[in-house]
Amino acid sequence: MLSPPYEKLLRLVAGRGEIRAQELVAKVDRKHGNYTDFYTLAAMLHAGYITTDSTFESGGEKRRGTLGLDTQGTAVSLCQLALAKGESFTFNECARDSWHDAELKIFITSAGLLKVEELDERTENKRQKRFDYFFAIFIAILAAIAGGFATSYFTPQADIAPVTNAQSAAPSDL
Repeated sequence: MLSPPYEKLLRLVAGRGEIRAQELVAKVDRKHGNYTDFYTLAAMLHAGYITTDSTFESGGEKRRGTLGLDTQGTAVSLCQLALAKGESFTFNECARDSWHDAELKIFITSAGLLKVEELDERTENKRQKRFDYFFAIFIAILAAIAGGFATSYFTPQADIAPVTNAQSAAPSDL
């Protein structure tokens, strides 16, 4: 069974309550090797499943807990957290340095805990449906066996004599 890509990250934060941001971004699957790898984690921040102990300000607008005004900006910031000390990358012709030493924590929110509970409930429902399916098949097979046994046991057996060649002769031969 495949789980949503955010499930292991959400469960990690939920299990601890809070985690250092660098430790969490290190757990992100890196398929592309750039900021796009962090969209899942950024979406969780913007959806309110997790939050940070930071305030982001851009253009006079302040936003608490998201590391960026939108998902892309947050993904770029998370990528900066994942960089080793001294590394950098360019985004929109602007150099982005490592935030390796930033003291930043990520926390689970009530919405995140509810999502984990929903995922657990969904898993339990799938398990219960699978059990019900196999139990129904077992009962059907058991009923078929019992029905076959009852039919053979309670059906009267007719005494039929074997047919011989003399009895099978045509009436015109007589």
